Amino acid sequence: MKKMLKKTLKLSIIALLACLAALPGAAAATAGAGAGAGAASQGGAGAVTLKDVKEAKEVRIVIDGVPGAYSDTALRINDRILLPFREILTKLGVRNDDEHIIWNGAERSVTAKTDAGEIKLLIGDKTIMKDGRPIAFDVAPYIYPINSRTYVPVRAVAELMDKLVEWDGDSSTVYVRDKANYEQALGVLAAQRGAGGQLKRFRAKAAGSVSLVVSSDDVDIPGAQGQDGLTIRQAVNTEVEADAERDIFHMTQSTSVLGLTVKTEIYITKGRMFMKAPGAGLLSKGGWSDVTGDALADMSGILKNALSAGYSPGGADAERLALGFSVSPRAGGGYSIAGEFVNKSEVDAMANILLKSLNMSGDGADMGVRINRYSMESEIGKDYMPISAKTDASFDMSLTRKGADGKSAAIGARAGYTLDMSYSDVNASFIIALPAEVAALLAK
Repeated sequence: MKKMLKKTLKLSIIALLACLAALPGAAAATAGAGAGAGAASQGGAGAVTLKDVKEAKEVRIVIDGVPGAYSDTALRINDRILLPFREILTKLGVRNDDEHIIWNGAERSVTAKTDAGEIKLLIGDKTIMKDGRPIAFDVAPYIYPINSRTYVPVRAVAELMDKLVEWDGDSSTVYVRDKANYEQALGVLAAQRGAGGQLKRFRAKAAGSVSLVVSSDDVDIPGAQGQDGLTIRQAVNTEVEADAERDIFHMTQSTSVLGLTVKTEIYITKGRMFMKAPGAGLLSKGGWSDVTGDALADMSGILKNALSAGYSPGGADAERLALGFSVSPRAGGGYSIAGEFVNKSEVDAMANILLKSLNMSGDGADMGVRINRYSMESEIGKDYMPISAKTDASFDMSLTRKGADGKSAAIGARAGYTLDMSYSDVNASFIIALPAEVAALLAK
């Protein structure tokens, strides 16, 4: 029972961390400059052959904060990304008709009439025409023989339409942004940077759900043995209060999972973490336990970092965040911020904690994570303080590890969570009192 409570709590804190990740600044990703651009030429010297072409199903295209769905997979050629020309052009705002997107079969060319000018691409030609001017690129359009679709280089087309393009290799994502919207988002994030140190105290309530679908029978939780495709769902209701000046974080949580409702309470202060679960004596005498040295401390560190960094994005972090978020004014002042931008290392950490909580990791384990969706929304006031934050995320985890017999076993799981957090008493005057038992443990 003790193990079950700890595992349930770990899954619950994952939900809270997901909501904290929705705060602007907590989701900054490392974005490289080698963004998907296109393919080598088709035909002539150095022609691309089918063996040079890889389907890049893992690649995500996020345009102005919205991840796109495409009927045909992206292609990767010589480490460059291409997409079907009509779909990518329409998603970039070109009207989908024969007057604005023109295919010339005789000369094997694509012409796009955009707000930024006329763009003409020839299959196998690395020179792209912009309003009649030749512009040299290191890539060229390509006809994929498997589906007979004409593919164009994402970076080349987007940049010729005066868009910003960045590649995040960690999450295999191409970010495309309208320059004006980018500058607006960057300005709001810069203002948040200036106000970031002013978030001293707050209270918050969060409601959400966490799901985990496991495609393995190697799961160490009650009732899970021998079940393939096991689905675990939980409802989570959380109340939080935090005081950065006094270094106290307090959380109470009610979690329903596998027919069991568990209520837990946590204090984090002075670099230590204390937990109380229902039923005195389950975790320690008196109900309270110092879990600083437990695996729960892993989540403590991530949670504290999310709280401290959430409203102080700046520098390169702000520039990367502005690629994935769109900003709009909200009634009554302040801004609504919505979009998608993933901190891959943060997601990996959450995935690793989930796997540990189910005894699905260990020495010699090789973990992979694929992000399916990571959408975030938040509202801030005219003083740039938090009002609400939402997260809707899904990612797949794969794990390969060797057993005692030396044989490798594969485990897969899909995790998803939704969170809706609302804030109150931001920078209000209130005291978070430590229970006497926690104060006594802290004094030891």
